[in-house]
Amino acid sequence: MHRRELLAALGLVGVSGCLRLDSASPQTARTTSTEPDPTETVSTQTATDTQTNTETTSAGPAPYPTGLDEEGPNLFLLPSHTQALRQTSFRVAEKKRNLSKTEVYRDREYRSEGGEILGSLLGRDGSRVDIFRTSEDAYWRENLGGSYTYGNDKHRNNKRYEWTLWIRELSAFLKAGNWGSPEVVQEGPTTIWRVQADSLDEEGVVDPGTGGTITDVASGELTVDEDGIIRSLTARIAEDLRDGGEQVLEATYTVDSLGSVSVSPPSWVATASEQAPTLSVSVTDDDSFVKLRIESGRAIAAGSVFQVFDRAKDGGVIDYRLEEPLEPGTTAYLYRGGDSFARGSPPAEEPTETLTNSYDVWARRRGLHYFKTYEVES
Repeated sequence: MHRRELLAALGLVGVSGCLRLDSASPQTARTTSTEPDPTETVSTQTATDTQTNTETTSAGPAPYPTGLDEEGPNLFLLPSHTQALRQTSFRVAEKKRNLSKTEVYRDREYRSEGGEILGSLLGRDGSRVDIFRTSEDAYWRENLGGSYTYGNDKHRNNKRYEWTLWIRELSAFLKAGNWGSPEVVQEGPTTIWRVQADSLDEEGVVDPGTGGTITDVASGELTVDEDGIIRSLTARIAEDLRDGGEQVLEATYTVDSLGSVSVSPPSWVATASEQAPTLSVSVTDDDSFVKLRIESGRAIAAGSVFQVFDRAKDGGVIDYRLEEPLEPGTTAYLYRGGDSFARGSPPAEEPTETLTNSYDVWARRRGLHYFKTYEVES
């Protein structure tokens, strides 16, 4: 892989890591070949004729698809992968297992056809979220045990393919691994190449799914077809966490059922469109609080996170996790200081910092947003 050119273009910086892993034995991929035709005939001439020599040449190796070259994956692989899948239907499955804790960190499956995407997401605690994305909306629901909470994650719809296809995490794995040269492992009906990695190539690559810094790539295998579509990726990596801990993850990624997937809106979408919360949001006159209230739809469930983002400073100023649900009709106040959250009326204590800029306000759950981003100003 043209490693230096790739990393320079992506602007990576390095931080040294310490946790190392023993490389796993690479998996053996099945190779198919085309046998010569036993019915092939050869014409002959009489001894008195002038003999004509015919030269037979082999077709040679198939040309690399966009995104691969003799040194491995390059900058064009992920754009080629994304663009090719936008033109067809497919199923994609993504899974991360935390081997240090013997738990499934993430397990997702999406089916896509004609710009509509139907997904199922399994969280670490066993919770399952269903989501249906179109070019206009992205409704989701989560079973809370006897009832559902609903949301509309439409703010990501302009990048719904990149989000669905795990592009940020694939990018991190490709940048971190020391990938070798491609080899053909299937010649027909579709040519498929395999590329393997057995060590870390560059330090300091952050796994966007966990926030950890990748410190080792013990093993990795990537398969790419002739259209530049990543058919599979497996990787075992070690990471240093921001809290000082370490973990070992195994990631698997598979794309299949190309051109044979059908997607239609599930029956629960109509309920979600009615029950996803909509809010009124503003900054109070004294610039002390973000005031919000659910005007329609269901409650925002406990465990969800409210965030206030300062556009002027390009950073978050409030990040509050709900201990109890926020029910419709209840006015709440987000602020700096104390518990950063009050219900019914503003708290008696003064906030430690006033809110004098422009802000984005949202609530998220399981990586999904409950409603559109509200823009407010002091």
